[in-house]
Amino acid sequence: MEFFRGYIFFFIAVIADTVWRSQSFNVGTAGAKIFSGPAAEEFGYTVQQTTNHEGKWLLVGAPWSGFSRNRKGDVYKCPVSGSKNSCDKLNLQDSLSIPDVKNVNVNMSLGLTLTRMPTATQPGLMMCGPLWGQQCGNQDFYPGICAKLNPLFQPQAAFSPAVQSKISVLRYFETSLLIFLLLAAWKLENKYKYIQKMFRGVTSLLFKRLLL
Repeated sequence: MEFFRGYIFFFIAVIADTVWRSQSFNVGTAGAKIFSGPAAEEFGYTVQQTTNHEGKWLLVGAPWSGFSRNRKGDVYKCPVSGSKNSCDKLNLQDSLSIPDVKNVNVNMSLGLTLTRMPTATQPGLMMCGPLWGQQCGNQDFYPGICAKLNPLFQPQAAFSPAVQSKISVLRYFETSLLIFLLLAAWKLENKYKYIQKMFRGVTSLLFKRLLL
């Protein structure tokens, strides 16, 4: 009997300690707000809460904004403070570009990524369009594009971590040409020695350029 009493006392002590350490809360639904947007734009794919001097806001990503002609994407701002329960589109789809490159923003899906960036002063937000691309010659590269938002939800200078420079693209084609010429010279073997000499001269020049 004493054993069971001790066991029950121990069980009650563990439960009491767990309840004391837990931080419970209730979700109030009396003053809840419901924000809705176009389903075809994938409204609500990403959501972030933020504040500024105007009040509390929800930023909502709609990466298919522009569907079905051009899914450039966009971001909406929804006021948590006040009585308004509708959202306003920020119209940022044409505000992001990288200078000195040919931008390809068709179907870039801006708002597919919407994340919080911790800073020393106050948290900031960053939005991305992962399907943004750039055209280099007749080739399209899709490194994606991102931009931070200031407290008024205006985009800062856009950046692309993997944007291709003209030099790197030129080196890519030079390397491809060098590999092609080496393979061609190897296949010719001794059949056309004069062509082999020409290939060797060209490949030697390309190799020297790549080492610069």
